[in-house]
Amino acid sequence: MAQQRLDIDERQAVLHTDGGLCRTTQELAESEAFARVLHLYVDRLEAHDPEALAGLGLDGEAGERRAQLLDLLRLLANNPLERFVSVTGGHHDLLARRARLQAFVEGLYDFWRSYDRFMIRHTEIGDEASRPYRTFNETVETLGGLVRALYRDVVENITGTHPRVYRQVAAGCEVGVIAVQRRWPVPARYRELLSGVPFVRHLLMYPPLLLDPPMNARSGRFLEVADNPLDGLTLEREQWLCYPALVGRLTVFVYFHQRFAGLGLSLANLFEIASDEEIAAGPDAVYLFGAPPSALDRFGEQPTVYHDDETSRLLVAAVPLEDRFGYFGYVKKMVLTLHNVAVMKRGLMPFHGAFARVALDDGREANVLIIGDTATGKSETLEALRVIGAGRLRELRVVADDMGSLE
Repeated sequence: MAQQRLDIDERQAVLHTDGGLCRTTQELAESEAFARVLHLYVDRLEAHDPEALAGLGLDGEAGERRAQLLDLLRLLANNPLERFVSVTGGHHDLLARRARLQAFVEGLYDFWRSYDRFMIRHTEIGDEASRPYRTFNETVETLGGLVRALYRDVVENITGTHPRVYRQVAAGCEVGVIAVQRRWPVPARYRELLSGVPFVRHLLMYPPLLLDPPMNARSGRFLEVADNPLDGLTLEREQWLCYPALVGRLTVFVYFHQRFAGLGLSLANLFEIASDEEIAAGPDAVYLFGAPPSALDRFGEQPTVYHDDETSRLLVAAVPLEDRFGYFGYVKKMVLTLHNVAVMKRGLMPFHGAFARVALDDGREANVLIIGDTATGKSETLEALRVIGAGRLRELRVVADDMGSLE
């Protein structure tokens, strides 16, 4: 089996793989990842609902009970509960505790699905580079089917019955990513820091994608500073990805720690992924979202900062890896701030507003730019135009719904 790593924190699970995954439900049940999720669920029950564990009637010390439970679930992947009891010659009381055992498995399934779940594939093999959907079919789609199948097999082997209604919920990973190394002209000053971090090349989402970030609001400002915030930083490369975002005519390399994976990958809803050629040409700006907090302490209480590195001809920015910055606004607004600074340096005028191309049925066309402060109704005005002018509009095409620049 290919090398895999499952990283889990309080909110999300990130599965890294350099190849294929489990092919059968039994392989999945025997995997280290399955055992780890089970142990985390047991940890939660021991802390919050010990009666759910006691109701299973397992004997021995805590460690022994965990081992028994893991063995039991692995056997139930392909064997009815009656066969397990008959072969082992014990645990006869499990037959009388079917309902409790089923409730435990239902809880384990819901526990896994409560995480924001991501899969990172670190290789491109054969024609997968030209047919990325095949990679996603063999990984993300396969894993989702296996998790559902394992859950259903175990429950039906416990109850001895089949449900009348099957609900095809998202059970594997909600986001799949192909992230691999790419060459680009890294300035010498940043070579040790940034080299080796894989670039997002393709991404698969299952909409509606509902994520649970640490925060739901942004505060403070993004400040230009004289000191380079990237100086003195070190990264654990296996914990980082780079989303190469096309922001207007600019390219911004957004490096993000995997703890902020949901926020970093959500950039795909706003900005296209740069091509290999655009990556090779190098970025106009580099942003580290989730930098080590201690390295940014020198910037005070609100270390959301950027710097104009004129020597390297690069704008650089950083925000620390703290829950208070775990909100999408800290990703999007910093990227757009870097865009605005870069276009002003080129003599262009950035704007904060909604810009649309309006075409009427009689052939007349116009470009409409609505400029205003945050939450003043710019996008809502465009939607109102769409509704009010429905009888006369041939097309209302949104060019920019937040920020852009005029040439």
